[in-house]
Formats: sequence, structure tokens, C-alpha cells
Amino acid sequence: MRGPCASSIAVFSSRESPDVLLRSVEAAWLAAVPGSVLDVIVNGNRELAEECSQVFPSALKAMPAGVDLRLWFIACADKAHAWNTYLHQIWPGSELAFFVDGYARLRPNSCSILAQALQMRPEIPAASGTPSSGWGAAKMRAQMLSEGGIHGNFYALRARALNTLRDRGFRLPLGLYRTDPALAAVLKFRLDPARYEWDDHQVYIDPDASWDVDSRPWWRLSVLRGQYQRRLRQYQGVFENRALRDHLARQKRAPEEVPETVSELIRGWGKDNPDELYRVTRSFLARRAWERGVEARDWSDKDIPPALILECGGAGKLPFSGS
Repeated sequence: MRGPCASSIAVFSSRESPDVLLRSVEAAWLAAVPGSVLDVIVNGNRELAEECSQVFPSALKAMPAGVDLRLWFIACADKAHAWNTYLHQIWPGSELAFFVDGYARLRPNSCSILAQALQMRPEIPAASGTPSSGWGAAKMRAQMLSEGGIHGNFYALRARALNTLRDRGFRLPLGLYRTDPALAAVLKFRLDPARYEWDDHQVYIDPDASWDVDSRPWWRLSVLRGQYQRRLRQYQGVFENRALRDHLARQKRAPEEVPETVSELIRGWGKDNPDELYRVTRSFLARRAWERGVEARDWSDKDIPPALILECGGAGKLPFSGS
């Protein structure tokens, strides 16, 4: 753990290539508020972490001073676990924390825009940017501006929200696909659904804070296979949303009381709501997603602590070192 800093950026990666992740890190560095800590968190892909530890020193030496970078490897291949690990073991206690996906390239003023938006709205714990490129970006942008929510590619949380979540032992269920809607739901109940009703205004959406992603040719076999897996995960997300809504909105239970794994979460919901489960699993893909979602998984690697692979700073501010 570091001492407190003004802001931090967490870039989460698992399946990106080193060059794609490097471009994301460079963009995050340039968008960062001076004095920020930039944590690059690779989960489940040791080869990627090692390659980045070799590439980053020379590639980032010319970056401007004012940002400290740390590269981490987390053995457990799971985004929810990586987020939990960041909250409980890596987050440097910053006043504001930005979260970025490893393939998203922040636009230069995005962090400043969200920071200013939250500064003008001290009662709001979170803010999210909106997409400008990629499949379905325009539709998603319009939907977010009308309905609210958090987009996992880029959002920000205040220290008070993170401190409350950490102090209460909150963790996202392992294996959760829709991590950002889950966080948005917890925040919109003001972290206490027993006391508060749903409030869309707990997350501010700023249309001027955005990022870019590379488009992929849809006709490639790898892309088509990826789309099939994405469809399965989207169906799993339907089960997750319904289970979390049941936990928070109907049962009024605390966020930290969610089951440890997504398998336990959706299985418990399905057991209590068999008619609803039947209605949402009538298609082949939905049934396949349900079967995969409730499968047991060995989560023993979640107990392996994060490994700090590299620390560096721009323009010679800090020496590069690896371990």
C-alpha cells in the first residue's frame, strides 16, 4: 500500500496483446491528473505480464513526469477478483479512482472532465464516461444518457465510496460478468438498500468523457467465435442482473452479503424463482449460459496475493525496476 494521492487509475487486462495494452496505458498516462498512480493489473495471463515488464521500460521512458506506474500480476483469471484485489490490496487510497479496461484508450481530457464533474457535485459518489467508437457505441451512448449506469470501459469512484466498500468487506462475486452494472446498482442504493430506495442520480454520466477502441473485422473466425462466447456471457448477465436485483431490491440485503461466487448467486436466485428462471432459459443459448454459469469452479488461486512486477515513472522521475 502507498500513501494517499490525489487520484489513481486502474487499467485491467487479461487477454489483450502487449501492444494493445501499451497503447491503453500510454493514453491513460497522458489523461492522468498530475500526481496520479497508474496501476496496470493483469489477471490470469502471466505471459502478458512478463512481456509488458520487458516492453514498458523503454516504451514509457519518454512519457511526461508526474505519474507513477505499477504493473501487477494476479494469478486468478477473473475480472471480478481482480477488481476485489485492487480495492482491498492495491488501491493507493486516492481521493478519486478511475477504472479503465485494457483495450480502451482514454481521450486526453477524460480524467479531468470526470474529476471536474464530481467536484461540482460533491454529493455524488461516481461518474461514468460514454463510448464514442466501437460496435454499438452510439446506441450505448444514447441509452446511458437516458437511463444512467456505469460503463466498465471508463468510470470513476470517490474515496468515500471505496472506503465504505472496503471497510464493510464488500466483494464482487467471483466469476461475475457484469461487474459495472453490479457496482452501479450498489451505488444507486447508496450502499444500503435497507435504508434507501434506488436513486439514478448517484452516478453522473458525462457525455464529454470518452475513449476509443479498435474495431475488429466481423468476418474473421476468431471474432465470430468471440461473439458466440460474448452472447453466452450476455445471457449470464441476465441471470446476474435478476439475482442482484432480488438480493438488493426485494430482499433489501446489504451488498457485502452477496454470495462469494456467481454460481452461488444465480443458483440461489433460480431456486427461489423457478418460474422466472424457466421464462428466461427457453432458448438454447440461454440454457447453455445457465449450465455454464452454475458450474462449480476451483477458486483456490484467489488466495495468491498480487505480485508487483514493475514500478516506474515518466521522464526519469523514478528508476525502472522489476521483480
